[in-house]
Amino acid sequence: MNIFAKVGVCFFVIIFFVLSLAGLASFSLEVAKIALFNQTHGELKLHPMDYVYLTALVLGTGGFYCCHSAKSEDNKNNYSFGISGTLISLTIMILYTVFTKDEMGDIPFFCPASYPYSSQLIRTACQVRAANLLIMWLAPAVTLFIIIAALIISFCCCFDKENCCAA
Repeated sequence: MNIFAKVGVCFFVIIFFVLSLAGLASFSLEVAKIALFNQTHGELKLHPMDYVYLTALVLGTGGFYCCHSAKSEDNKNNYSFGISGTLISLTIMILYTVFTKDEMGDIPFFCPASYPYSSQLIRTACQVRAANLLIMWLAPAVTLFIIIAALIISFCCCFDKENCCAA
């Protein structure tokens, strides 16, 4: 295996690890958010998009592992799944953010300690919600950064060399 293949495998493992951890964290935080919102006895209200997002996390994670573990002759199905899965995920993330942006009322996004919460439960729910949104948007940003870094490394290593990947 040449050096470029090894680097490619390393970047794939890093991306897989980042997305797996982010998916697990997002799922856990969304379940915690739903439970906390339900404990506020109507003071904080869930949007139906919360359940769509939770369902998408479960189905998306299952589909990700299923389709990436299946081997195919030409990998066309894996690439099609990756592109369509990415577009569907981004659409759900955008819709989730838009529909749930005002669910905390006038409480600031980062849930400062100085804000007069009606209870500690409301502050905890606020913190879980903020962490959920941050992880939801940071994971794809970090993944994109890793992909760009891999492309830059590949370009810099191969610049002005013939057959650079045939080491």
